[in-house]
Amino acid sequence: MTFVTVDGDMVAKLNGLADFLVFRDEKGNVLGKFQPDENSPLVREWLRTVTPTISEEEMQRRETVGDGITTKELLSRLKDRK
Repeated sequence: MTFVTVDGDMVAKLNGLADFLVFRDEKGNVLGKFQPDENSPLVREWLRTVTPTISEEEMQRRETVGDGITTKELLSRLKDRK
């Protein structure tokens, strides 16, 4: 693995390291992707500013609805697709 140290200017260009990034060259060719480390203090700070898109009540409802499937059922469905 290669490690690269970036300065503050580069951190700013990387959108604060809090979101997925795609690196492209001048022609638009994809060079690679960057996934922030969820344990990074910068990412944790960013997460504190994120506003959920659903209400607390909706999150609780989704947890209790019980209309999902078990892992065993999912694996069975995926196996049947072959």
